[in-house]
Amino acid sequence: LNLYALTKKYNGKIILEHNSKELSELALNPKIFLYNYYYRSEKNIGPRIIRNVRGIMGVTEEITKYQVARSKRTKSSVTISNGFSVSDVKVRNVPPLTNEINILFLIGSGVSNWYGIDRLIKSVAEYKGDKKFKVYIVGNKFEPEIQMTKQYNVQDQFVFTGFLEKEALDDVFDQCHVAVAALAMYKIDLTQAAALKVKEYLSRGIPFILGYDEVDLLNRPEENEFCLKFRNDDSLIDMNKVADFIDKTY
Repeated sequence: LNLYALTKKYNGKIILEHNSKELSELALNPKIFLYNYYYRSEKNIGPRIIRNVRGIMGVTEEITKYQVARSKRTKSSVTISNGFSVSDVKVRNVPPLTNEINILFLIGSGVSNWYGIDRLIKSVAEYKGDKKFKVYIVGNKFEPEIQMTKQYNVQDQFVFTGFLEKEALDDVFDQCHVAVAALAMYKIDLTQAAALKVKEYLSRGIPFILGYDEVDLLNRPEENEFCLKFRNDDSLIDMNKVADFIDKTY
């Protein structure tokens, strides 16, 4: 409501930046009162806010077009991907490749359903090959995911590190052969993203897997050789393909 009042007061002078389809994201937790309240507020007031602003900036073309359509008016718009300071991170020391493949899933301060940790757990549990996968999940608040690894009897293959400071995070990157970006963007009705973690993976020199279109890699075949894309749905990740990808990359 405060944002609506602000855009009404400064009608035609404010530019909004959008990083997601807010309604799809808020709809993931309909039973939580606060999320339900925000969803109803966004649904009713969001389009009116957009109509009041001068222009819209989205981090992907998909998001930009969605927000413009919500206004039901012609709006000035621009798409600018998220930036990343390459000099802030250390290029990893590449670990030797053995029969054990170490996987890094960089999450951060909170878990969101579209990361797809559940999809990775189920996929590792289903794998019957001769490689051994060890998954390091960096971040906080993973109790449901920890319980899920026990349910699928893969708790020994998942390490939940908690939040890591810079040097400790560098050490984990040095141990891992491949990283993971979001695997369940379909849950928030997105096919594209401009993920900071992907930019960090590229900056550190670690190959990665993902389940969506990373906009900064579109039409860049030289970088696409450094990543392995899976379908944007709830199907299992083919861990045999992951193992082959690592063998090819190394």
